Amino acid sequence: SVFLFGFLSDIIGCVILLLTQFFGYNEWIYEYLTSPIAQNPFDNIYALIYTILAVVIAGCCIYLFNRFVSFRKIEQKRTRKILSLLLAVVTAPYLLLFPTSIFYGTSANNFTNHIVSDSYIYAELYSIDDNEKDILFVESGEHFNYGLVSAFRYGINNAERTDLSSNAKLKYNIVFYKQGEKAHKMDKISIYEYNSDMYFVWKNKTYKIRSDDADSIKNEIAVETNSNNMT
Repeated sequence: SVFLFGFLSDIIGCVILLLTQFFGYNEWIYEYLTSPIAQNPFDNIYALIYTILAVVIAGCCIYLFNRFVSFRKIEQKRTRKILSLLLAVVTAPYLLLFPTSIFYGTSANNFTNHIVSDSYIYAELYSIDDNEKDILFVESGEHFNYGLVSAFRYGINNAERTDLSSNAKLKYNIVFYKQGEKAHKMDKISIYEYNSDMYFVWKNKTYKIRSDDADSIKNEIAVETNSNNMT
């Protein structure tokens, strides 16, 4: 019965996490709970607290099931409490905190910025070197540049706060839009380059994009630019 109740308690913890899937239509819940819990609970403080709560509740269930059912025949109350508490602490489903994203070859980045949400899937990227010309040559509603947007979104959300050198060069301006909502756009984000590194300024704060994310962004820009030059 100890094993069965432990298994049942783990299921209860999983069900608590799965409840967020039913509220995925809510943008905030999807951004901060549903998606992170499924991939990496350490992505933000809300997902981490919610997952820890699920683990604690599962642990409490283990304690209660064992104390009042599995060990009910043990006459000494203190012994029942100690054994139940020990099992609850040792066998709580801590694996629920494990970031499953690493199984898909994706690095588990902790406490990300969430500046650009997943709902923004279209972008206009303006090259400062070309008199602020949209280098994507995309007409509204005709093309959603998922690769480029994803690369920029990951790069921006995983960036670290830093200082911007006075020698940094303004390279691009990017504006994100929601699908089907051309009027719903983010404020312009300015992208800088310095010594092969990429930076951006958001709400008067400077961030440095990680080198691997910067490489992905540059590759996607090259792909989009080459694709549009061929058309």
